[in-house]
Amino acid sequence: FVAMSLKTFVPIALIVVCATLVFFVRPRYVEGRIGLGITALLTLVALQLTSSASLTDVDYLMMLDKIYLLAYVFIIVALARVVGTSWRGGDPEAETRTSRADRVWAGLFLLGFVAATLAVAGSTLAVSRLSEPLSPRGRGWRAALSGARALPQGESGNGHAGENIAG
Repeated sequence: FVAMSLKTFVPIALIVVCATLVFFVRPRYVEGRIGLGITALLTLVALQLTSSASLTDVDYLMMLDKIYLLAYVFIIVALARVVGTSWRGGDPEAETRTSRADRVWAGLFLLGFVAATLAVAGSTLAVSRLSEPLSPRGRGWRAALSGARALPQGESGNGHAGENIAG
């Protein structure tokens, strides 16, 4: 689980952190700010395409899909903020106000992204634990965590398929 998390979530987090850098580039460098955001967006698309190529297609959103969607929303909102502040002109006082506000926005966006990602991961893991079938001893997902092998459905462990332990 840890290796999969590192291989999957760390690159997404790095892309989001790089997209946050648009808030730390001076507002007068609009082209650089937009270029940084677009680069982060294209990198995220490429990462999602390569990571989803090895997964099977399903008709619902997996946890990874939801986290990618959160990252897309984060980058699009950051780009919208850059575009929204680009019209303010080259007035030094306006640039100072925009820079200060951008740092606040950066913190709020990152905090929101982390909170939403943890909420998605927590709810997905909680639902998956509840939906796992119970082992013959009624231990469910805890049997998997402890290393006990849950028997496939229809096997009772007594050599007679279709019978359960109580039957």
